[in-house]
Formats: sequence, structure tokens, C-alpha cells
Amino acid sequence: MTNKETACVHYYYGDGKGKSTAAFGLCLRASGAGKRVVVTQFLKGAPYAELESFARLGIPVHQTSSVRKFIFQMDEAERAAAKADCERVFEIAREAAASGDWDVVVLDEVTDAVACGMLEESALLSLLETRAPQTELVLTGHAPNKAVVDGADYVTEMKKQKHPYDRGLMARPGIEY
Repeated sequence: MTNKETACVHYYYGDGKGKSTAAFGLCLRASGAGKRVVVTQFLKGAPYAELESFARLGIPVHQTSSVRKFIFQMDEAERAAAKADCERVFEIAREAAASGDWDVVVLDEVTDAVACGMLEESALLSLLETRAPQTELVLTGHAPNKAVVDGADYVTEMKKQKHPYDRGLMARPGIEY
């Protein structure tokens, strides 16, 4: 078991591919080492391919199941439902992080949920402070959140240099999702 001196906060952000992939790779490694892992996903409600792998490993995943569109595509009612769903999933993450029952808690796209007004930044920062001493946190998002950068132990920017989408190749199952 880790302790407060070794349990860290990871933050993967940027416009490049690989933020969630890095977080999920850490989940795979932690699970293989016998650690208890839980994943929360914000602004994601689709049946992504990694969910099947997590199910096989016994890693629970909690998604914002009402979210099926990008925020800018949502009408007012859809945004309200998405906000309530983000708050519900955040409460699951907050409880998991504080409980001491989980070694690794992932909050995938959480800083995007903060950036678009679906979650309060103060709630996220409180979670960073109130997590159980042995709980490793992994956060992802696109735009950097300065307060999260300041509070994290690992900060990695994923910066796009080139992406097949730029030439019209759409996201492919098993590769991008």
C-alpha cells in the first residue's frame, strides 16, 4: 500500500492524442500489480472499446451516460442533464478518492467538465486535498487548468504535431475509441 508521501496526482492534458490512453495504461499496470482501480469519465457516454477490457479486469467505470454529443451541440435541456450527470459521476469519484478503498481513481476529462461549467473548480481542488493518503489520482483534460497543474505531482502535456483527422481520417474503433 502507498502512503501520502508516495501517492501522487497525475494530470495529462493537451490537444494531442493519448491523455486517456496514458491514464488507462496506468490502470492496466496498477491492476496487474493487484491494486484496486476505479475509473470515472466525464462528458463521455458512448460504449468505448476500453470499457470491455476494464470489465474483464474487474475495473468499474462510471460514465456520464446522458452525454452523447459535444457540449456545443447540446440544447439547454441536454446541457442541464449533462451537468447533473457530471455532478453525479463526480460524487462517485469524490467518495472513491476519500474512502481509502481504492488505490487508483481516474477522473477522465474532468478538467473539460470544469472548463465548460459542468463542475465547479473548487470541488475538484477540494477532492485533490481530501483524497485518502494512499489514493493515486489521475486526471485528464484538454486545456490546462493552472490550479490542477499547481496541485499535481506529474504534469504531462500531450501536444498534437500531426493527426490523421487533419487529412479527413475519422476516429477508428479500437484505435481512437
